[in-house]
Amino acid sequence: MEFCIRRAGQNDAAALAEILTQSWKEAYSNILPPAELESAANKERYTAAFAAMMQNPANIFYIAHCGGIPCGMLLYCPARDADLSGYAEIVALYTLQKYWGSGLGRALAERALGEIQPRYAGAALWVFQANARARRFYEKLGFVPDGKQKQENFSNKPWSVRYINPLSYLPG
Repeated sequence: MEFCIRRAGQNDAAALAEILTQSWKEAYSNILPPAELESAANKERYTAAFAAMMQNPANIFYIAHCGGIPCGMLLYCPARDADLSGYAEIVALYTLQKYWGSGLGRALAERALGEIQPRYAGAALWVFQANARARRFYEKLGFVPDGKQKQENFSNKPWSVRYINPLSYLPG
């Protein structure tokens, strides 16, 4: 498969939201309660949120296409955790299930990490503790858990684990 990855702009907000919300439904069906997942994966809310977030140049969005079809997205910004001054945070990295295992997620991550490396001391991200597939993916990219955890605001109280990559190692 051949992917086109580019910076996303205002006109991409709805496509980014569609990718994120569909991917949530595919990836989190065994992690989050169904009704809460359906409510959280609200395309209209994310379209508006992404359009607003794009007003801040510190929020960097990428969108990926395969054969002209939007299929992956990534968002990073300066780390939001106070103890990670100088780090970037990958806030969202999602591909549609059809593209899992295709190299698209890796291509998006490597594109972002290549841009992050000269500007930040490292990169961080949060991932559901129960999301073993995503955790393996990030570990292959050089991310390691740093011991920080937080309980997410869903009725089943799932935990998220913070991963960091000091960017001394970037996969080749």
